[in-house]
Amino acid sequence: MLARRASAGIINAVTVVLGRIQPIIATLATGAIYFGIALWLRPSPGGNVNEDLSNALTYDVGGVPTTFLLLLATIAFIWWPFRNSILGP
Repeated sequence: MLARRASAGIINAVTVVLGRIQPIIATLATGAIYFGIALWLRPSPGGNVNEDLSNALTYDVGGVPTTFLLLLATIAFIWWPFRNSILGP
């Protein structure tokens, strides 16, 4: 899952850098493409969500919701390298 997100970001970055397109335009265009792919994969609205995914995002771990733990992991994954770089505060 993370590899798919990273590849989407890389595609967007390559479009901006090599295509010399404004980032907002590239983001909107790639978003429209990904939306089209999503409609192609699931053409009918609604439907069922994978039960394992649903359970993973709604369970608690020691009384703490897993979505909160994912939020903390995301913040740490982004904040820590940024904080220790030249760009960080």
